[in-house]
Amino acid sequence: MWQYHGYWVPEGAVGERFFRNLTPDGLTMHDAEQVERCVAACGPRLQVAVDGGAYVGTWSLHLAKHFANVIAYEPVPSNVDCWRRNLEGKSHASVVQAALSSHDGLAVMYHMHKAYTGRVRERDFADQANGTAEVRAKRLDDANLPVLDLLKLDVEGHEYHALMGALETIKR
Repeated sequence: MWQYHGYWVPEGAVGERFFRNLTPDGLTMHDAEQVERCVAACGPRLQVAVDGGAYVGTWSLHLAKHFANVIAYEPVPSNVDCWRRNLEGKSHASVVQAALSSHDGLAVMYHMHKAYTGRVRERDFADQANGTAEVRAKRLDDANLPVLDLLKLDVEGHEYHALMGALETIKR
């Protein structure tokens, strides 16, 4: 783990592409605009935000400035370690080491390049030699959130499954 532009990132991570154009708030210009639009769309309802696919916590950190409670989901252990360091002292923010999905159990994550991101797939096997690993999968519905004001998903193509596991929460 090392610091890049003030953020803890996993050792060997390709952070340069991700952190190239950071704003003073610690987000890329594109992300900063998206976060502000999302927060504005919530209006006065700023109780609970879920950050699905939290990476090292750039969105979580910004959301924690606006929401009473931020819950992040991130399956990669080294990213979770960095998330915890980056959000140290934010007691109203927490991270769950799991991928949001349509089921509770295991899923396979196919690691993409060396950026410590990947695609989760609904499969029942893993092959470390071929760049895959089993990760914990959780349904957002199982968190029994009383309210959800913002759901951010950056889960590399697994959005459908993440949304299927969040249907009851979204309906409420």
